[in-house]
Order: sequence, then C-alpha cells, then structure tokens
Amino acid sequence: GERRVVIKYGESVISLPITPTTTPHDLLKSASTSMSGVFDPQQCVLWESFTQLGLERPLRGYEHVRDVLNSWDYDAQNCLVVMPAPANTLSNGDLDPKALPKQPGSTSLYMYHSQKPGKWEKRWVSLKEDGQISISKRQDGSSSSNLCHLSDFDIYKPNQRQMKKLKPPKKICFAIKSQQKSVVFLNGANFVHFFATSDGPLTET
Repeated sequence: GERRVVIKYGESVISLPITPTTTPHDLLKSASTSMSGVFDPQQCVLWESFTQLGLERPLRGYEHVRDVLNSWDYDAQNCLVVMPAPANTLSNGDLDPKALPKQPGSTSLYMYHSQKPGKWEKRWVSLKEDGQISISKRQDGSSSSNLCHLSDFDIYKPNQRQMKKLKPPKKICFAIKSQQKSVVFLNGANFVHFFATSDGPLTET
C-alpha cells in the first residue's frame, strides 16, 4: 500500500506520498509547491523529528526517506520538519556523501553517558575503526561493554524539552539512537544512549 510522511514548515502541515527511492530533496521540492508557507528547497534541509524521545537530526541528501520511516513504529508516529540549511552545510557539503570519510578512525573520549533521564555516569567511550562503540570505567578499555554499532545507529540532538528532562551535566549533549523499531528492544534498553561533554562545538550536521 501507499506510504505517506507528514511534513511541517512553520504552521503549515502536509502529508506526502513516498516510494522506496524518495530522497529528502524530492520531498522538499514537492512540499515547496504544495504548502502554504514559501521556501526555497535549495536552501533548506529536512530534519527528522522523533517525538517519542524528543530527538532530531538533519537528513542527508542521499538517504531514502522510506528507510527513515522504517525505523519508526508506524508512519504517522513522527514527522519531517523543513528547516533553513546552515551556511556551512551548503558550502562544504557536510550532508553530501562526497564529504564523508571512508572509515572512522579509532578514538576514545572521557565523557558522561546516560541511558535513563537524569542519571549520568562518567565513562571512557571508545569508537573502533569498524564502527563499534563501547564504554569502560578505565582508560585502557579493560572490562569494557559494547553499546552498539554505528551501522545500526545514528546521531541525534535532544530538543529543548528533552534537554530539561535529561539535565545533562555538560552543555554539549547528543544521542545515538537505533535505526530499528523500538519494539525490537526489550523494555527499551539500548534503544538510545545519551552523551554529554564540554569538548568541541556541536554542529548542525
């Protein structure tokens, strides 16, 4: 059957059909001619608004929108929001596949980790070259626990309401959320992980 996604721009809301190959730019072009609000699709990006957890992220230009909807419990659960594209996104193609590194490098950072709102623990968080993320109480990585693999997760920003609920101990807060449906995870465990740090800027991409 036909699948549709809700698009929001300001106070304007519309439901558009999608196919297996529909991209964010396809939807931006369709929405710009159908919505009451006026915007230039070349100067905007679509953000996924995952309302269940108060998370959001910009969609990359090469993503298929149906894959995003497949990570929701049902198509009308969340929506996509039209937002002006940050200047740096348009100039250096941060959301374009040509800008992506071929493979992530291994790194380990000391930051706060949380799986429950308001409960934070400081841990060494390690990202391996194969995309595996693990946490440990020790810098040498001994007795580490695997959290997830980035091939199955994506990076999100908590919205203002969620930030008040999370109460992060540092000003920079982000989340990694599974791209599978939440029902796959028993009791919601490991579906999402929150991190807080004061190191480095938090970009829009």
